Amino acid sequence: MAESLVTVASFSTPIEAYMARNRMEAEGISTFLADVETVGVAWHLGPAVGGVKIRVQSEYVELAQSVLKDIAGQVAPQEMYSDEAQSRRAFRAAALGVIFPPLQLYSLWLIGRLLFTRQRLGIEAKRYIAWTVVLDLWIVVYALTTVIIVMGRGSFGTRLPLYFW
Repeated sequence: MAESLVTVASFSTPIEAYMARNRMEAEGISTFLADVETVGVAWHLGPAVGGVKIRVQSEYVELAQSVLKDIAGQVAPQEMYSDEAQSRRAFRAAALGVIFPPLQLYSLWLIGRLLFTRQRLGIEAKRYIAWTVVLDLWIVVYALTTVIIVMGRGSFGTRLPLYFW
């Protein structure tokens, strides 16, 4: 007996589709994910195929749609974009930038975004920002000093005047 499958939702990433599928299967609805491999392997084709589609049997369409509405109502708040989270991320980037210096640029960019927002920063965010600036400036001064010393010794074929010392 052939049962008809109905598309109840479409997602842009396989992860979102698997999360919705797991919730539906926890409610007792058997599901089928269409185009999950295509979008997972060739992500740039996702919009062309319509994303990852969740299909259910026709008798479970209403129940599946109510589960999807519940899922949409339970979206967690975006705390990862709060000022305190951004300042912690900048501090971690500055700390790791001691080992991998290009992260200093990312850290400075995050600090710039925080300082030029019109929102009031909390005391914890200000503390993280202060320590991040200290770490960033320490690395930048160390890097510039190293470059000046190396150039002053003639390693690059140039000699700096004495007023740099």
